[in-house]
Amino acid sequence: MSVNAGRIIGIGLILGMFGEAFSEPVSNLTIIAIEPVAGGMAIGVSWPKDFTDRLDVFARESLAPTGWSLQATGLATAGTNELWWADTPMSANTSMFYRVGNADLDSDGDGLPDARERLMYGTNEGRSDTDGDELADGWEVEYGLRPLNPADAGDDPDNDGYDNLLEFNLGLDPLAANTADVSEEI
Repeated sequence: MSVNAGRIIGIGLILGMFGEAFSEPVSNLTIIAIEPVAGGMAIGVSWPKDFTDRLDVFARESLAPTGWSLQATGLATAGTNELWWADTPMSANTSMFYRVGNADLDSDGDGLPDARERLMYGTNEGRSDTDGDELADGWEVEYGLRPLNPADAGDDPDNDGYDNLLEFNLGLDPLAANTADVSEEI
């Protein structure tokens, strides 16, 4: 769909999932409208009753399968089955594609909603540790690590002598130097 809104042209909208295997059926989330608003675009989304309590909105300027950016997170859906969200401000002559995902669906329990795994990180929503390094994908993302690089497990970014895998297993922050002796916990 393309809308000419003054100088904002070529706004695209993704309605289908293009053959991707999604946990939630494609028909559950529907973009019902897209309209120009002052300085941007408004998107109307609907879903069946009790589908989810929160939605995420993603955008990008091309149709690549990953690399989408999170534009809005955790939009509340309780008590309704429709919402409008505005993407503003947008610069003139912007071309943008949108996708909407269920922010409550985390099939593998790694702390990343399935839609974020597919669209932003390229990780597997059915495996909590996509790269097999024994670090949960969500934990790696939280601390700015790379959930598709198994070498991260042996790294020690805070130079405290404890690699990421040890800090993950002990529930420590891998970016904050740990001065306490954790050898008794090992």
